[in-house]
Amino acid sequence: MFEDLLKAVQDLGRQETQAPPQNVQTNSNTTSSVVEQFRRYKPPNFNGMTGPLPAEEWIRGLERIFKHLSCTDAQKVLCTEFMLVDAAGHWWESASRTRTEAQQSNLTWARFKEEVMEKYFPQALRDRKETEFLQLKQGKMALIDYERKFEQLSRYATHLVDTEQKKARRFKLGLHPKIAGIMASHEFTTYSQVLQRAHAISNRLEIDQTTRENTEFSGKRKWNGPNEGKGNGQNKRTSFERWSGSSKPNNIVTPCPKCNKTHRGECWYGKNVCYRCGKHGHIATNFHDPPPKRDNEQSKGGTARVFALTRQEETDN
Repeated sequence: MFEDLLKAVQDLGRQETQAPPQNVQTNSNTTSSVVEQFRRYKPPNFNGMTGPLPAEEWIRGLERIFKHLSCTDAQKVLCTEFMLVDAAGHWWESASRTRTEAQQSNLTWARFKEEVMEKYFPQALRDRKETEFLQLKQGKMALIDYERKFEQLSRYATHLVDTEQKKARRFKLGLHPKIAGIMASHEFTTYSQVLQRAHAISNRLEIDQTTRENTEFSGKRKWNGPNEGKGNGQNKRTSFERWSGSSKPNNIVTPCPKCNKTHRGECWYGKNVCYRCGKHGHIATNFHDPPPKRDNEQSKGGTARVFALTRQEETDN
């Protein structure tokens, strides 16, 4: 009887060892279901080679998925481990080996995020981003780009934008002086109000700038239109070219340094001769014969041109 009782106890122990507990099997099925649901959202992989900002965005993307799933911290960590690949996967395997089995099973989601951020987005870099946010100004950026930069950097200084009024005031401080000057007399209580007002003013300034540029361009185009070159200066140049017989600058006759008159050839001033024929006994006003040609008086394609003195000069002669 004693041997039969011992055998029965041994058989019962083997049965309990072979059959898993009911609650363990249930938990296993629940974890498999959570992992399957998680992968249906097609979460992105993370290889650790894309820099600090993508690491933060990757964590935020996973948390958006977990909002739609009913899962424990351990299941969140298990799901996320599937997404760590390449260098990030090797890093996590190495970090996991330094923990005991109990520490690994009790790893919370908050602690997991801390380890990832300490590795790929250290505190020194986050402090630098906070300083960048404090110094953010619109400057020459378009308003939409300033808004995007403001939203991105404000995550690193949440204590400065933890209320609507604080966020609106901080956004207003960084606006372009033209926009901020127009908004100076208004006090905004929400971020959406200051954002809407800033866009309205920016659009108005852009329209005014475009109108002003079109007006200036229209004025320049009118001046450079069909009447281009017909101003006083151009008329004088055309008349002088017609008078001198050539439009080339080297054919322009300069005033004679002796008589201060414009003529070609030899200067007869002070020789008591006729300035038209070069002979003695009469002056140019009494001369009726065709004048002889002087040197260089025949211009290309034109007739010879001579120049008489004024009456006063003729009288002096």
